[in-house]
Amino acid sequence: MENLLTHSQLGIYQTLVTDALTETEAERVLPRIWERDYTVWRPDPAEITNRLGWLDLPAEMAAETSRLTALRDTLLAEGYRNVLVLGMGGSSLAPEIFGQLFAGAEPGLQLEVLDSTSPAAVRDYAERFELEKTLYIVATKSGGTAETLSFFKYFYTRGVEELGETEAGKHFIAITDPGSKLES
Repeated sequence: MENLLTHSQLGIYQTLVTDALTETEAERVLPRIWERDYTVWRPDPAEITNRLGWLDLPAEMAAETSRLTALRDTLLAEGYRNVLVLGMGGSSLAPEIFGQLFAGAEPGLQLEVLDSTSPAAVRDYAERFELEKTLYIVATKSGGTAETLSFFKYFYTRGVEELGETEAGKHFIAITDPGSKLES
């Protein structure tokens, strides 16, 4: 770890970063996270144990690559051009990073994230993204995030008004925990 630190350009923060990394290593933080040791964060497992699924996600999603590629190809063939993730907090952070990371990749869809309840932001996406060409991903771990569900209701209502109920439904998918209200 020391070699990594000697190449950094942290200036006055070098000592703070070095100390924090030394403490992290001494307390075995990384191995403990992989062991799903909730005490890394809190003494009570209630909030933490249900939030560590991200550790297995890369391996689990690797098996889904062909299905996701087929979905992308189908969406492109059907005229979709945009993906708008409707989410807040952790449900919107990774998609935002991936949207920036893979921007311009071909063949692909333009991915953006709506994570602001500002009426101007919602209106901006409603005006820029044509319903007929947009897939909306409703992302909420709990299935009950009020802001995310409000986004969903707003865009789904617009979809029903413009496309009809059957067609509107084809433009929405959900990412949520099994058993959540949104899943049902």
